Amino acid sequence: MNSVLPYHRGVLIQRGRGIGGVFNSLFRTLLPIGKSVIKSIPKLINAKAKSPLGKKLRKSAKKWLLIQQEICWNLVISTKH
Repeated sequence: MNSVLPYHRGVLIQRGRGIGGVFNSLFRTLLPIGKSVIKSIPKLINAKAKSPLGKKLRKSAKKWLLIQQEICWNLVISTKH
């Protein structure tokens, strides 16, 4: 009678990784893509900054910053009086 008899083990406990495993595999998949995108961003910015559109954007950003600075100074002066 050395044969193995099947028996009931009770309720099976989940041994999978569950939702954490899903996020982990997604993270491992997206991490290399994210690294390559982050490394390429400075090159892309430099290339666009030298283009005519980049020059227009830079000029408008400087103008916007000057306007914002003037608004802030006006607020500071008006609150002191």
